[in-house]
Amino acid sequence: MHNILFLLVAGAASVIDIKHHIVPWYILIAMFFVGLTNVNGYSFIGFALGFVSFLLVGLLSDLGGGDVKYAAVCGFVLKGTSILPATLIGLSAALIIMPIVLKLKHKSIKGTGFALVPFISLGSLILLIF
Repeated sequence: MHNILFLLVAGAASVIDIKHHIVPWYILIAMFFVGLTNVNGYSFIGFALGFVSFLLVGLLSDLGGGDVKYAAVCGFVLKGTSILPATLIGLSAALIIMPIVLKLKHKSIKGTGFALVPFISLGSLILLIF
């Protein structure tokens, strides 16, 4: 049930981020409640690691605040250090998929922003399943 709830909220978050490039508060709250279905002390470590790691990247790049908060709540759901490999998987997928998508759309890779939430969701879902 926990994984199904995660999939539903992550799917909604991904669609909204792709269409509008935002992560609404209600998505963040819903994902937090998904984490509460299976919370323990490691949940808060995952939250902190997701938040701090993405905040540091965000300070050095154009990463949006919604991505930082979304990584934090995904870390809360995943618990402990699992958010780190989840984001590594997601970002690796983004490095492979986004150049292909941009090429098909005849857009330049340089300076083109893209929705990161679907890739954070993908990496998190893979870690939840395995």
